Amino acid sequence: MVTTLSAPASDADTIKPKNRAELLLSAGDILVPTDSAKALAAFEKALELDPGNQVLQTRIQKLREATAAKNEAVAIPNAAFELGGLNFEFQGCDQPETPRCVFTVMNPMPDPIRLDLYPRQWAIDETGAWVQTRRKSIAANSETYWDVPSLETSQIEFSFPRTANKFQLFRPNFMVGGIQFEKEFRDIAIRGGKQIGVRSMRPVDTAHPEYAYEVAGVKVHFLGCTSAD
Repeated sequence: MVTTLSAPASDADTIKPKNRAELLLSAGDILVPTDSAKALAAFEKALELDPGNQVLQTRIQKLREATAAKNEAVAIPNAAFELGGLNFEFQGCDQPETPRCVFTVMNPMPDPIRLDLYPRQWAIDETGAWVQTRRKSIAANSETYWDVPSLETSQIEFSFPRTANKFQLFRPNFMVGGIQFEKEFRDIAIRGGKQIGVRSMRPVDTAHPEYAYEVAGVKVHFLGCTSAD
């Protein structure tokens, strides 16, 4: 004969009802996510079951923005260079909403050297669109020109009006001592912007290598024609 003994029920054995505040607190990792990536995965799973749920869609959008990888500062190839006796260094770009690209300039020579910022400065963003600077200035005098004194240094800023996370191409132009110089930088991630990938051009058709060519430094790739009508 087997006998089962049990202790009398106590308060510890009873599941107590929770009020709304306690329920919200216990669900904190989802309702007020401390781990955004975990919450995003949970919401995306829930949206699969209820694809028309606007609340879930809004939360997912905000969480995707919060969890998107950010562009970090990395070394820029050939960032330091010399033009007409002036030493320049490209510091990179920041402020993705209104991108700003910054250079330093220094005159190591014994005599002043004239520096002018070329009227038009261009870049190509991650969508392939050409963007032109909205503002450019030399910090030393808030102008677009400066007779750089010997052993003096300052910053140069180029500001763009359109949101961007990356510049596929950036070609700053400087006039030093009356001579125009152009530099080229590629794949410049804008600090604080979303980490994005830039589409590369299709491989060249080996049967028609003439379809890919370059004009004035711009690569062109003819893909063919469609829509006979």
